[in-house]
Amino acid sequence: MRSLYVDLPAGRFHCRHWTGPGAGRPPLVLLHGALDSAATWHRIGPELARHAEVFALDQRGHGASPHPPRGHYDFRQAADDLAAFLRELRLIRPVLIGHSWGAAVALALAARANYTPDTSALSGLVLEEPPSSFASPLLREFATAGEELMGLPDHRRATVVRGMSPCHNSAAAEATLDGLRHTTPEIFHSIMADGAAAGDLLPLLARVTAPVLVLRADPAVRPGIDPLAWGRARRYLPEHGRLAQVPGADHTIHHSRTADYLHALRKFLRTLP
Repeated sequence: MRSLYVDLPAGRFHCRHWTGPGAGRPPLVLLHGALDSAATWHRIGPELARHAEVFALDQRGHGASPHPPRGHYDFRQAADDLAAFLRELRLIRPVLIGHSWGAAVALALAARANYTPDTSALSGLVLEEPPSSFASPLLREFATAGEELMGLPDHRRATVVRGMSPCHNSAAAEATLDGLRHTTPEIFHSIMADGAAAGDLLPLLARVTAPVLVLRADPAVRPGIDPLAWGRARRYLPEHGRLAQVPGADHTIHHSRTADYLHALRKFLRTLP
């Protein structure tokens, strides 16, 4: 893994880059959730790099990327960053893989027609726990928990994060703490407010032309998608899409059930042209 810095219209963005096995396979672009960073993909990136070139972007307001002021975190702006990133690195027909807020950003870009002339299509789209709406009660619960974490002193926050889930190893906890250290409550509030203003996100699924995989956590554990939204996602899903639920997984599937997450991704990637 190496760090890359890419100059985009909104500033100099940071990403993690894992070199893949060579040409011929679509690059994979990983997008973290709110209060997170590219560090969250510390286990996923190296594994996926066995099959393709992998990029994990620090999105605006997170990690070592620019931190615009409050009011600059709607999906259009974040998707513009992503489109510019694809253009600048000449990533043709990539697979976008997003978690939570990152899934919403990836979906916003995938649903947007003619988003950039030199990367006119995606090879695939993977949405891990995509929110149906940033105003949903479940997401508000996550937001409240995030706000409480951000308000704790560093030592207390570290203790809470390391004890949040027995499924999370120490490296996953450190990745979560890295994300929390490199953003602010103001940015998080803006993400939630700007996201809520966008309304219902699920109809965007019907506009996606690339193959799409939607992953949901176990409803008995700690999912971010309620049963009603899951049923609506099924109605909007295009013919080339599929839904999958990961038993035993919480909202951060790629941490809590890493092996199952990778299995689902590899299975999906093998189906892509």
